[in-house]
Amino acid sequence: MKGERPNLDKELDGKTFRSFYYLKEELSDFCRKNGLPATGGKIELTDRVILICCHYYELNVYLF
Repeated sequence: MKGERPNLDKELDGKTFRSFYYLKEELSDFCRKNGLPATGGKIELTDRVILICCHYYELNVYLF
């Protein structure tokens, strides 16, 4: 995927998220703002962001 990198938010789907590079600090901030642990390595933080993004995306697609 090419283009401008989207901001991290709950509406970002997992596929789009994985298509771009995010700094560990950005991942930590996202986790903190969404009530998730903001500690750990980049892999753990990335996994948490994917869970939030995919879950939120699926809820919007299937429920609304």
